Amino acid sequence: MSGGKAHRALRWSYAMTWATKTVNIVTMIVLARIVGPESFGVVALALVFVLFIEMFAESGLAPAIVQRKDLSPEDLDSIFWLNIALALPLATLGYAASDLLGHLVSDEQVPGMFAALSPLILFRGLSVVQMALAQREMRFKDLALRNTCSAVLGGIAGISCALADVGVWSLVAQALVGEVASFLLLWHLGEWRPRLRFELRRAISFFRFSSGVIVSQIAVFASNQSDVLVMGAMFGPKAVGVFRLAMRVVNILLEMLVRPVQAIALPHLSPLRDDPASLQREVLRLMRLSSLAMLPAMGALIVGAEALTSLLGSRWEAAAAAMRVLAFIGVAKSMSLLTGPTMLALGRSHVVALGSIGQCAITVAAVVCAGLWAKGRSDDDQVMAVAAARAGVFLLVVMPFQLRYMSRATGIAPRKILRAVAPGAQAFVLTVVVGLGAEYGARSLGFDRMVAIWAGALAGGLVAGLLLLRTRRFLPRRKKRGKDAVAAAGSPEAVTPESGRNQALPPLEPMNPEDGRA
Repeated sequence: MSGGKAHRALRWSYAMTWATKTVNIVTMIVLARIVGPESFGVVALALVFVLFIEMFAESGLAPAIVQRKDLSPEDLDSIFWLNIALALPLATLGYAASDLLGHLVSDEQVPGMFAALSPLILFRGLSVVQMALAQREMRFKDLALRNTCSAVLGGIAGISCALADVGVWSLVAQALVGEVASFLLLWHLGEWRPRLRFELRRAISFFRFSSGVIVSQIAVFASNQSDVLVMGAMFGPKAVGVFRLAMRVVNILLEMLVRPVQAIALPHLSPLRDDPASLQREVLRLMRLSSLAMLPAMGALIVGAEALTSLLGSRWEAAAAAMRVLAFIGVAKSMSLLTGPTMLALGRSHVVALGSIGQCAITVAAVVCAGLWAKGRSDDDQVMAVAAARAGVFLLVVMPFQLRYMSRATGIAPRKILRAVAPGAQAFVLTVVVGLGAEYGARSLGFDRMVAIWAGALAGGLVAGLLLLRTRRFLPRRKKRGKDAVAAAGSPEAVTPESGRNQALPPLEPMNPEDGRA
């Protein structure tokens, strides 16, 4: 991908993410104040099982469509009907087996929520090919419109139901309306339509690539959702809801600031796989960009967590401490999320899968140990125990391992990686120091405690925002105009959307319950 194309793709990727997440933040604050932690916990548990089944309905075929060099209409038709053949029985089975969840979780409302949310599986299966084509053709503008509109409609439905005092079902309405709107807009904006033809050999040919992706996604999913499963089995829904909201705030910031960089990383790096020097340079540039964008935001979250929870009401006070601990997951991921796209650009999808399995095993073990330790303790202790386990694994195990492996695979010296993330680390420290200094200064001047907390939060947020502006200089450079541009366009390395090569893969990690859903 040329610098100009990468710049445009990143711009629309950021626009898509920021618009959607802004709507999600507003919706989250309003719904959290009305329905409370218990309702969030119940729906989070139900969504974990829905999203797990969705992965099998998708079967990693979307990345395979995006990655395939030569793609025929017969290929698309075969994959579409295969997705329908997987999604329809899985959705039906999920609905029929919903009562079995009562034996796995401690809350009797979860089976009913799971049954109500099971149609999401079918709608996701119907959207796989259209979504993959939009990403393959770099139609990020269409995706931005689709995601933002569906988030708005889902938010309106959820808030309206919450105001009508239907409780936990308002979160179900938000998820269902948002998914249906997303499905309809995706098909409206896309030109491709399936035909009644299916060739098994064509569908099977995609599984060579998708098998590595689906194994990796399952491992990452289990790692990311192990906390909900453990807390659902050992604790009550309130602890699940408080923890999930704290984790959701961190994930929203990741989606807004780092995931757009990850989304364009694969198509930007893939053409450079045979040019080690250029690959190293661009990996370091993107790593510097992601860390400088995310680390100040995590510093601002550490400073402003208590101010944020004050917007949600007194029932969410325990989430502030969890946010501060979980912010270190954001710190770790801002520096290591490029490992997956870089390995895929080098053609090592199964290596990524093995690494994801190892990460899953360590994370699950840590969360289970934390759950056993905290069982029978207060909700606050339970939330903090699981948060500390998750943050410790990412910061002390996963991040060092991923960075070390990427260093060996790309030939980038560890000192260069440290140098690339140094500006972000400095910005993190500066944000925390300024925010805490402003809070301490306000307290010293005799201001009310909450006024001082907000003074620190606003000061930290302002510093983080100003530092975010520095990331522009690390964006992939625009392609030169004139003769150089013509020459570049005619070079073997030039990649166009029509060629179908090296287009953006979806994020390696599967969609989680925090992303646009309850």
